Amino acid sequence: MDTYRAELNGLQARWIELGGEANALDKMSTSILDVEMDPGMKALRDMERELKLQKRLRDAQSKIDLGVVQIA
Repeated sequence: MDTYRAELNGLQARWIELGGEANALDKMSTSILDVEMDPGMKALRDMERELKLQKRLRDAQSKIDLGVVQIA
């Protein structure tokens, strides 16, 4: 959470520096933190990453099996 909070604080400061409204950013930050802190969302992102990795490995293995890719 500290990483997200530090990043968010930096983005807020830059937004205001560029002329953005502070109150609009407060509304956004609340919803961003809610999503980032939700363990269910983290688990979903982890599962999506795992599925993408599995697909990439299957695709790579298929290319190797077909002789499209040579392993040095």
